[in-house]
Amino acid sequence: ALDAADGPDFVVNAGKTALLGSFFYVLTALALRQVVMWRMKREPLGLGDVKFFAAAGFWLGSSIDTLSYFMMISGIAGIVFALGWRKIRKEAQFPFGPALLIAFVVILLWREPFFWGG
Repeated sequence: ALDAADGPDFVVNAGKTALLGSFFYVLTALALRQVVMWRMKREPLGLGDVKFFAAAGFWLGSSIDTLSYFMMISGIAGIVFALGWRKIRKEAQFPFGPALLIAFVVILLWREPFFWGG
């Protein structure tokens, strides 16, 4: 395992993981967006949400487990947020960004002790 004291090796390896994470998260978001647009004829995720996926992937890395947890937590947070949004604002469409932010913060702060038994 590398740590920051390894200097250039750390930067190269951490950079690879970060870029791969961004790539996988964006690919997932774009695939989800395209499938839902094709099936439901409406835009489920804006391009701002896709960009957020890229930033989250950069920070969270390329683990498929982390991506899965990110998708689950953001989905659950999105449902809760949508229900509140519809009740308070009486609008059918709601911003998904807050749900993505909640999922990102939860995983960034608590992934080791809760998700992987660290």
